[in-house]
Amino acid sequence: MLVAFVIIFLWHRFGSTEANMFQAANAGQLVLPRGTSAFDLYQRLKVGGVSPVTRDRLKAEVIPRLSEAGEVFLKKVRDGVELAEPEQEQLIRIFEFAADIDAQSNALFARRAYAMAYRAAFRKADAEALVSLREAFQSDSQWALPFRDVARLYARAGNYANAEYFYQQTFQLAPKWALPAFELGKLAVQYKRPAEAELAFRRAIEADPTLPAPWAQLGSLYETQKRKAEAISAYEKSLQLAQLSADPALNITEIKARLEKMR
Repeated sequence: MLVAFVIIFLWHRFGSTEANMFQAANAGQLVLPRGTSAFDLYQRLKVGGVSPVTRDRLKAEVIPRLSEAGEVFLKKVRDGVELAEPEQEQLIRIFEFAADIDAQSNALFARRAYAMAYRAAFRKADAEALVSLREAFQSDSQWALPFRDVARLYARAGNYANAEYFYQQTFQLAPKWALPAFELGKLAVQYKRPAEAELAFRRAIEADPTLPAPWAQLGSLYETQKRKAEAISAYEKSLQLAQLSADPALNITEIKARLEKMR
């Protein structure tokens, strides 16, 4: 009897689907490789039911790992980096796993909806993306990222008024996030709204004074408006900052040529 109990205990502790799931999670195999990841093992475990004790352990041990892994991808988005398709799939699986473990968490539901929206927008399925983004910010109304992505969808659709509105909502939630202000500035330039563009670029600079790109955009805006002295000053500032914080999207050669022409 004792031997049988020990065998059952050891199997449950080290050989069961549940044990393998936690081992995979501890090894960092949260959603990959497919088939043997903690997420896939969790899906198998669900067929027979997940006990309250196991779910509590998942919340305590696995959700923090999932949140940390998801945050890596979300930070890239906040920094203006587009996620590759494999990264999009990982993001979806990460927050599907987390939201399934804790179905009462509005924050996790919002991030799952956002992940789905990001992939839909990437595939140009904008109507589908908009539905998921609305689910995201309705679930977590203090999270700025979905508001910014709604603004981008409206900008892509040519709806400046709605894009500007959702960018403003983003600013209220994340005043220190420079990217949305920079994006609105470029959009305002496109729609020939120089006063709004200048205000947006200034907001981006205030949010992050180390970025060279908003200064370069201001220089271009001032140059177009024949504000020579201000244009030169803004261009020079962008070059100065570019030496400290490289921006691959910044055309240093062109800025120098513009400066040379104006001097």
